[in-house]
Amino acid sequence: MHRSGVGQPISESTSLPPPRDTARSCFCPMNFPPLVTSVVVLFATATPVFAEDTGFTVSLTGRVAEYLTDATVVTFTAAQTPPKKGFVGVYATANQFPLELPGEHFRDRHVRVSFSDTASGRQLFSLRLHRSLMNEPRPITIPLTAPKPLLRTVWSSSEVRYVGRITQRIAYQDLPFLDSSTGRLAPMLTELSVSRMVGEDPAEQETLEPGCMGYHWEARFEPLSPDRQAAVNYEVRYDSGGLFPPIRTLFQFDYRPKLQLADGQRIDAPKQHSDAQ
Repeated sequence: MHRSGVGQPISESTSLPPPRDTARSCFCPMNFPPLVTSVVVLFATATPVFAEDTGFTVSLTGRVAEYLTDATVVTFTAAQTPPKKGFVGVYATANQFPLELPGEHFRDRHVRVSFSDTASGRQLFSLRLHRSLMNEPRPITIPLTAPKPLLRTVWSSSEVRYVGRITQRIAYQDLPFLDSSTGRLAPMLTELSVSRMVGEDPAEQETLEPGCMGYHWEARFEPLSPDRQAAVNYEVRYDSGGLFPPIRTLFQFDYRPKLQLADGQRIDAPKQHSDAQ
């Protein structure tokens, strides 16, 4: 990282972003949450125009940062404050960090950070900064390191959620991957999947899909029988292509039958669980 940059607004648009083969390809609608891409406010790096604005100074560190190049475009986007609609965004190349983000547009908001390749127009990986990290202007260091994922179940253990957590307030939304044939970052070659084993039954497997607003991945299995008692094991394996050692995330618990009450009602018995990686 060599020189710092500061975001400057360049245009506002009520239509779709420009084609993917431009430097703004990271504004592809696939990079935004669904149903809210009709209005997009675009920004780009240029001369310091927010000198009087108190903002955030963002730095990148960690293993993945070593593979960022001058062709890597980093885009910060956040939803505008109602009644305004759409998103505001700042983009810069990787060699322009530390980067200044204007507090006017990013304070107290969830921020999505996308890393894209200029030549191919493809998104490489992305992450999310929790709004509690953006509650007041400050220096922010984003550690592009191995994730410490969380794996949990909801809805009577039929839905699984996986979070690519880096810290309590920073998490990957799309995991980084190293292409061994080129030695460069690339989109992941395979989909993330989660397996479930109930007792001695054969393992089941489902693909993890982006969940609500991309904050987590999720998959759904058939509900467990309410009359069965068994040990249940969920597992997700993440292969980064050599960026980090393979990461194995487990969620384990004892599933117990529902209790039959005198009036015929049923309630869930307590569940025990543990984590391992």
